[in-house]
Amino acid sequence: MVILIICLCLLTGIKRIYLADFVPINGDFQTYNGLRRLLEGQIPFKDFYFYLGFGPLYINSLFLLLFGDSFTNSLFITNSITAIMFSVAIFVVFKLNRIKSSIALLLTFFITAFGLGFKDPLNLHVFFEKFNFLNYALPGVSLRMQRAFLPFLIALVMLLINKRKRGNILSKESTHIILLGLLSGICLLWTNDYGISVCLTISYIFVIKKMQWNTVFLKQLLLYVLFIFIGVVFLGSLLTLGNLPNWIDYNFLGVAKDQFWYYERNASSKFLVLSDLPINFEIICGFLFSLFLSFKIRKGTASKRDTLLLLVMLSTLIAGYAYAVGSLKGGQFIPFYMVFYISVFSLIVNHLKISSFVNKKLSAYIKIIIPITILLVLVPRLGSSINQLDTSRGVYVKELGGSLSRYGESLQLLSKYFVKDGELFSTYSSALDVMSNKFQPSGIDYIIHVLGDQYREKYLKSFHETNPEYITTIREDFTNWEYWVKRENWYFYREFLGSYEPIAVTEYNVLWEKTNKDLTLDTAVKDVKVQQVNNSTVEIHVKTVPQITNAVADITINYSSHWNEKRWKGFGIRKIVNISDGWNDEGEGGYNIPEQHNNYALPVRIINGEGIVKITSYPVDLTNLVVDQITVNQLFNDRVDYRIVEEKMLKDDRLKNAYDKEVVNLSGFTDANWENGINRGNKTILLFENTMNTQLSLKNTKNININGITYSIEKLEIKDSNWIHVHINQPLEGNIDLFELL
Repeated sequence: MVILIICLCLLTGIKRIYLADFVPINGDFQTYNGLRRLLEGQIPFKDFYFYLGFGPLYINSLFLLLFGDSFTNSLFITNSITAIMFSVAIFVVFKLNRIKSSIALLLTFFITAFGLGFKDPLNLHVFFEKFNFLNYALPGVSLRMQRAFLPFLIALVMLLINKRKRGNILSKESTHIILLGLLSGICLLWTNDYGISVCLTISYIFVIKKMQWNTVFLKQLLLYVLFIFIGVVFLGSLLTLGNLPNWIDYNFLGVAKDQFWYYERNASSKFLVLSDLPINFEIICGFLFSLFLSFKIRKGTASKRDTLLLLVMLSTLIAGYAYAVGSLKGGQFIPFYMVFYISVFSLIVNHLKISSFVNKKLSAYIKIIIPITILLVLVPRLGSSINQLDTSRGVYVKELGGSLSRYGESLQLLSKYFVKDGELFSTYSSALDVMSNKFQPSGIDYIIHVLGDQYREKYLKSFHETNPEYITTIREDFTNWEYWVKRENWYFYREFLGSYEPIAVTEYNVLWEKTNKDLTLDTAVKDVKVQQVNNSTVEIHVKTVPQITNAVADITINYSSHWNEKRWKGFGIRKIVNISDGWNDEGEGGYNIPEQHNNYALPVRIINGEGIVKITSYPVDLTNLVVDQITVNQLFNDRVDYRIVEEKMLKDDRLKNAYDKEVVNLSGFTDANWENGINRGNKTILLFENTMNTQLSLKNTKNININGITYSIEKLEIKDSNWIHVHINQPLEGNIDLFELL
C-alpha cells in the first residue's frame, strides 16, 4: 500500500507538468525562485531572502537537483512532495490514534486520492470534499502543507524509532535533554510558523514532564535552553554559510514586524480586540483534549503515542493562533482540523472495532489486492500520463523545460527581443526573469515579501544602484490585486513612474523601459486640506486643475495612532491604520499602513482635478489618529492603456523580424456564422486565432496564397483577445487545400 500511495503522489506530479502553466502572483515562482537561486550557488539570507523557510527550500532543492533544475521539474517536485507529505501526515495521525497499519494505509490512500481530485464510483469523495484540509494535498499558494509537515515528520520518526526499539541512546537523562534541546533549536529553522510552534510545544511537554520546584529541574531547564541555542546557531550558520544574523533580522525584525498590517485590504480582517479571537467547537475540543493529554503526561501515565499526539495537535493549534495574531484574525487552522477530524474518525473506527473486523476479513487478501490495484488502476494511468508528456501541446518554452497553453508567445518575444541585454527589475519575478536568465537584483523576488523599513530601504538601494533598463509589474487588468500592490508598495512605484514608460506587455505583466524624459505631470497642486472627521479618522483633500484626471498625487505625511481611555473597557489588543481612497471608490478595495510613521508616502487618486484619501485608525472607538506635516511632491499619470502599448510593441523595430509566417493557419472554427474559419455570410472575411505571432505575421503580410490564387489583404481587425478578422479582396470559394502567407 505504501507503493500505491507513492505512485498516486507521483501521478499527481506528472499530471501537473503536462502543461507548465502558472498564475504569476501565486506560489509556483514564489517557490521556484528560491530553489533556482540556491542551485545556482547563491547563499540564503546573503544573496537572497526566502520567505517560506529552510525546510521547504532545502527539501525541494535536493530533489530538484536530482531531477534537473527547471521550472517544470520544480512543479513536478513540489506537487509530488506535497502530496507525499499530506499522506504521511494523515497516516501518522491514524497511527497516533492506534489504528492498525494496514487499515491506516488503506484509509490514507483514499483520503489522499480524494484530496488530489480523484473520484470514486461510490461518490465517497463528495462526503470527504466537505473537509477543507483536503486542499493541503496540493502546494497551493505558499506550500502550506510542507510548512506544516514538521510535527508530523517528528512524530513519524519517533514512531519508527520506538518500533525498532532503538531508544537506548536516550537512557541517560542528560543525553535525552541535550538531544531534545537540539531538536527544538533545529525545528526553529524549518519555517517561521511551524518552526516556532513546534519548538514551543516540545518545550511545553518538556516542562510539564520534568518540572519540579528544585535546583535539579532548573539545571535541566538551563541545559535544554542552552542546546536549543546551540542547535539553531549551528544548523542556521551551516544553512546560511554564516549569515544567521541576516535570517534573524529578516524573519523577526522584518516579516514578523510588518506582516500584521501589511497583508489584506481592510482592517476588519485583523485581530484587534479580544472578541476577534478565533474560537469554535473544534478548537475548544482541541484544547480540552490537549489538556487531557497534558494531565496524563504530568502524571506519568501517557504513552509515547499520547505524547506525540499532543505534539501534533498543540503545535497546529499554536501555529493557527500565531497566524491569527500576526496576520489574519481567522487564523490558519487547517492542519489542526486535519488532526482533529482524523482523530474523531479514528475514535469511531476504534469504537466500532472496524479495524479488527477488516483485519480479520481482509488480511488474507491484502497482498493480492494491492498488486492488482496498482496493475489495473495506477500503472496504466502513470504510463498514459508519462506518454502524454511526449505529445505536442501549447507553446514549448525551452528555458522553462515545459509547454505553456498561455503566455508562451508573448514571453518569448519579450525575453528574446527586449530584455535580453538589459538589467531587469521585477516586482514579481516569474517566467520572463527565468527565460532571460536574470535574477531580481535586490534578492527579494516578490515585492510583497519586502517587509520591514530596513528591507524597503535595501530594495530601493538595489534599484538605484542597479539602475535597470527594464522594470516589470503586473497588469492591473490581469488582477485587481495589482491596485493593492501599487498602493501598499507606493514607496517603490513613486521611484520609477516619473522616468519609465510602458513599452511592451504580455497577457499578465507590463514591461517598463527607462527613458530620459520627465514623465511627471507639469501641473501644480492648487490646494491641500486636512479634515479631522472624528477622533480616529482624517481626510486629506488634494485639488489640482479640473483637466487632470486618471493621475496620482504623491504625498508624504507624518501620522500616529494612539489608544484612548476606552481601550481596556473595549479589550483592545492591537491597532492598525487603514486607507480608503479613489481606487476604493472604484471597487478595488483599500489597504493598510503601519500604526505610526514619519515621512510616509501615499498615492492620491486624482479624478477631474480632485482626490481624497481617508485615513482611519482601528479599532475606531478605542483609538485616536493624528496626521500632520503633509507634503505634496509630484503628480504622475496613472492609467496604462494596455491595448495601445501592445499596438506600439508590435510595431517596435525590435520585433521587425520576430515572426514565423509558416506556422500561421486559418482557424478551423465552425458555428452558425463561420465554417472552417470562413464567414458564411461574407466569404471575404477570414478568421484567425489571435496570437502574437499571428498578429505580427499578418501585419507584415500583404497577400495570401489560397489554392494557388493570390488574395490581397484589404483590412485587418483585432476583434478581441481571441480572434482576428482578415478581409480579402474577393470571395473565397471551395475547400482550402493550400494556404500560405506571402
